[in-house]
Amino acid sequence: MTPKRREPPMLTRLRRLCLSLPETTETASWGHPNFKVRGRTFAVYELYRGRPCLAVKAAPGMQQILIDDERIYRTPYA
Repeated sequence: MTPKRREPPMLTRLRRLCLSLPETTETASWGHPNFKVRGRTFAVYELYRGRPCLAVKAAPGMQQILIDDERIYRTPYA
């Protein structure tokens, strides 16, 4: 029997937050959790280069403000 892996606390918190929003569903796509409203993804949790990451959709005017923070980067697939 394979031991069950413990869910990362960041994912537990993200899941609780996202699923508390109206009409939100969770799907597994590309091997990690995606949170959607009416079929449109607004948040994704994944391990990127061994680190837990959260990808969120941001309005065009907010994108540059966000990536100016050294902790934040543009996703490689955007």
